[in-house]
Amino acid sequence: MSNNDHLSWIDSEPSGLDPLSDSIIEIGTIVTGSGFNVIAEGPWIAERTARWPHRTSAQVACIARLRRG
Repeated sequence: MSNNDHLSWIDSEPSGLDPLSDSIIEIGTIVTGSGFNVIAEGPWIAERTARWPHRTSAQVACIARLRRG
């Protein structure tokens, strides 16, 4: 199998949906062959902050809906 048969998969998790105020807080990568067999994994990188649980996109959206009534 040549390197041309490899697929790179990148998954990222943002802290929210506003690109001006939010940032990517987690990134994961996997390389597979053309048959989707895993060739390499990682790195998985995550930002460690105390505010992270309060800034996930689901929580931000929920809080906004609650404030609107």
